Amino acid sequence: MDEKRIEVIKTVSKVSLVVFLIFLIGYVVLYLISFIFDDGGGIRDVEITNVSSNSFTVVWVTDRPVLSEVLVSESENFLDLVPRWTSGAKNYFDERDVSQENDGRYVYKQNKARTHHFVTIRDLDPEREYYFRILGGLKAFKIDDKFKVKTFKETESTQTPFPVMSRAINSEDESVFLQDAFVVVTVYKENTIGQKIATFVNNNNGGWTFDLRNVRKEDGELMDWGVEPDILADVYFRYADKNKVSRNLLKLNPTGVLENIFYNFDVGN
Repeated sequence: MDEKRIEVIKTVSKVSLVVFLIFLIGYVVLYLISFIFDDGGGIRDVEITNVSSNSFTVVWVTDRPVLSEVLVSESENFLDLVPRWTSGAKNYFDERDVSQENDGRYVYKQNKARTHHFVTIRDLDPEREYYFRILGGLKAFKIDDKFKVKTFKETESTQTPFPVMSRAINSEDESVFLQDAFVVVTVYKENTIGQKIATFVNNNNGGWTFDLRNVRKEDGELMDWGVEPDILADVYFRYADKNKVSRNLLKLNPTGVLENIFYNFDVGN
């Protein structure tokens, strides 16, 4: 190989290296800028719901559509810059983005950007503390003191099924139902506060339901509802952007059926 060809090869190699370094530096700079200004889509209204002996559900709202993902670990030591590399941590996705196989496994199928998020963490151990953070693009976020959950002890309800049900409809047109929404219910009995329950709204008729017999007190014990429970439920309808409405329901009747809850699409934050 003559000297001229060698010089050409050296020049091309130097140019390629310089171009590579420019792209690498640019990528790092863009990553750091994105990391600094990443706010997770404007995370707010975080609720811990459906706590049981082996699972819990995290729901929240964002100002902009972002992916729904929660990172969970038995250690509180999370690395903000590379959360997925945290030892022992596992990520979970929105219920609408996973499907259950015939063998019972939950499989990730998609990850759609949303403004209202519903992530269930499963296969946990009873009476154990877990730490979670909401993933917002490049880093993980913890919301105040709401990033730690302790699962309840194992217990089995001997009460008969007690379904609670209602419908979410437009107050101006009762034929219009909420689409792709969920409700968060807090139940009470006299001076006892029960856990928060989150459940999806049926897109076909705006209906939603849950079984009251599985609701526990704050200490994890099952609540004894009796024949005619005196219960109030605060219901939050989360639907797109900042739309949310809270209604305090009337006393449940013995059949467990609540009055229809009218939703006004014009209600803001």
